[in-house]
Amino acid sequence: MTHVQGLCNIVSKYELIDTNYLKNKFGYQDFFPEIIVFPNSIEEISEILKYCFKTKTPISPIGSGTKLFIGNPSISTKVLLSLRDLNRILDHEISDMVATVECGVEVGNFQNEVNKSNQLLPVDPPFLDSGATIGGLISTNLCGPLSTRFGTCRELLLSVRAVRADGQIIKGGAKVVKNVAGYDIPKLLVGSLGTLSIIVEASFRLFPRQECSETIVLGFDEFSKLHDVAIDILGADIVPSCMEIFKGEVIDNEFFKDKELKYVVLKLENFTDAVNEQINEIKKIAGNNTKLILSLKDSEEMKLWKDIREFPFNKTDSLLAKVILPINSCFNLLRDLENISTNLNVRIEAVSRPLRGGILISIDSNDCDILYAANLLRSQVGAIGGNIMFYNLNQELKNDIKVWDSFGSATSLMEMLKKQFDTNNILNPGKMFD
Repeated sequence: MTHVQGLCNIVSKYELIDTNYLKNKFGYQDFFPEIIVFPNSIEEISEILKYCFKTKTPISPIGSGTKLFIGNPSISTKVLLSLRDLNRILDHEISDMVATVECGVEVGNFQNEVNKSNQLLPVDPPFLDSGATIGGLISTNLCGPLSTRFGTCRELLLSVRAVRADGQIIKGGAKVVKNVAGYDIPKLLVGSLGTLSIIVEASFRLFPRQECSETIVLGFDEFSKLHDVAIDILGADIVPSCMEIFKGEVIDNEFFKDKELKYVVLKLENFTDAVNEQINEIKKIAGNNTKLILSLKDSEEMKLWKDIREFPFNKTDSLLAKVILPINSCFNLLRDLENISTNLNVRIEAVSRPLRGGILISIDSNDCDILYAANLLRSQVGAIGGNIMFYNLNQELKNDIKVWDSFGSATSLMEMLKKQFDTNNILNPGKMFD
């Protein structure tokens, strides 16, 4: 408890943690820190990290706690560092369409603020309505359907301020789109899960809000018909903001009443005439292949995309996975997953984001069948040149299923970066590497 007493002398706000704290507050219980600290400035974060670095005390940053299930649990962590009190929007340069925020700001609040100037931060991560923060968005790079058009957080982030493990305050990037000198610090920190530095401020490029938004839903009774139409849409002069493919049983929404149909759902945003033109082109491509065509706007459209963006992370009791693979292979794997689900005693549900080369998956059954299905899935993904990452592993499954695929030749580079940024291995130890 010595390190706890030392931290109490540094920070003005803290809470001691009992063994049920994470379970009760976040529904998570795979690691057991002893204290959570609430700094209110970058300088206070620096002092906390200097102390932890000197005493080699493992520490993990936390925002709203919605994404603790990603990666390995940092079981040696003794200190949680909350960013909730760093929650200011620092600057919004409307003419340049750039804004700077502290990383405890909730993504939804940030979007509401820039929306007042008719601008958009085009991200829709899961848990958007449950308090997902800017820091969590950056550190996990877990983005939603809008990444089809706008890319992930990695493409939107311009600059960051962060605090290294030794307490040194660093800055990377600038409030311009094109700048690189030495390490591209913002891109290094995106997806690093809090293992390299604690991100405290970030600047993003924004986009103008579009005049018109409309979503078209296409339903198919055969996967081969869906495949042909989707390929033709991808090859046409159509620019969807979102494009998702799934079976009707996957998304619990009133517009997918026929659970056996396979759906292609596209969101179009542009000037009204341009949206209408693209929708007419989609209907022309679909022709007589579809069993259902729907067009949605306003509240119905918003509700639909909210339901889609939360999959599969709303399935808290299931094993979850994210697959990245070549675009053409998305269709084949989506079809194969149906066969695996039928042949094994497991329920496998999936949503494909083909323009990002991604598939999100939930696997639900007893541990033995899940283990077999997970290993079979990893083998199939590897055979077609893809990579898979598992989420939500309980401690029993973690002994048999690796969270990550092998990083290959990149492993030594990642380990080198970790040693350069965090020589004492105090930031989220074990989160990336066992």
